[in-house]
Amino acid sequence: MTEFIVQNIMTLVFSAVGAALGIAYKRLSKRMEQQEHLKDGMVTVLHHMLYDTCKHHLRKGFLDDMDELKEIEYIYNAYHSLGGNGTGTEIYNRVKKLEIKEEK
Repeated sequence: MTEFIVQNIMTLVFSAVGAALGIAYKRLSKRMEQQEHLKDGMVTVLHHMLYDTCKHHLRKGFLDDMDELKEIEYIYNAYHSLGGNGTGTEIYNRVKKLEIKEEK
């Protein structure tokens, strides 16, 4: 009889531990998915900022000063570190080749 009780208690304990692990996994998975969505959103915002800023300067044909280039570089580095694609690198490299008016 004691063996039967111990066996049932062990079954109950293992079931509770399994359920707790399942709940923890589900919560962790959801949190990781939310973080991935936030990362994707941030990449999108940075992509938009990078393209708008770069297109503006490419249309002008020059940068006013080094601060403008540093600002673009700051946006690009954040975008690239979050996994931004090569199109951001392409437009960034084009802007880096522009003349900087302050230096002349």
